[in-house]
Amino acid sequence: MKKSILFYLPILSLSLLCFTSCTKDDLPKDLPSCMKKMINKLDREPKTAIPRQIYRAQYKNETVYYYSGDQAVDGFSTLYSETCEIICHPDGGFSGNGDGRCTDFDATNLELIWGAE
Repeated sequence: MKKSILFYLPILSLSLLCFTSCTKDDLPKDLPSCMKKMINKLDREPKTAIPRQIYRAQYKNETVYYYSGDQAVDGFSTLYSETCEIICHPDGGFSGNGDGRCTDFDATNLELIWGAE
């Protein structure tokens, strides 16, 4: 039980820091076009009870994008490459440990790119 609480603590802390939604005008200029398309699609969807956020991070010397919006009811978070290909699901799911393909992903040094509450 302690492991799951400690595991989600950084994610919950980062979520609490984002009280206001980021807008499309706030998006970084160097954001890949596929990420912009994904954000535009998410902006058109109805709001959900679970905050949806996209963060930029580094993983294996590559820029990646961490999407945390599907974590309700055992959903996974998703880690995307710069070309928006799914790399893995670092956390979430029934066990809370993701799909096991990127257990070395560090979710403590994330830069918020977009968020909707």
